[in-house]
Amino acid sequence: MYERGGGFWLNAGIRKITTALLDRYLPKKSGNKILDLGCGPGNMFATFAAYGYVYGVDKSPDAISYARRRNIAREVLSAPAHDLPFADQTFD
Repeated sequence: MYERGGGFWLNAGIRKITTALLDRYLPKKSGNKILDLGCGPGNMFATFAAYGYVYGVDKSPDAISYARRRNIAREVLSAPAHDLPFADQTFD
């Protein structure tokens, strides 16, 4: 996923849909804080980075390792979705 994720047809479709939605509701590079919950190897980080600061969370130590290699997210953490280490209202 790390090596081929960017070109995989499903990821390309998700990126296109996500970009269309973000373009409509979130201004680019306006200091937004964006949480990629279940970030995997960080395939969406570059897309999200156009809209603000990216933070990634995943359960898998391998996914976190790959996501950190991208050097895009401000922080990539291991945490369960039901118990995130962020205060309420942290993300846009």
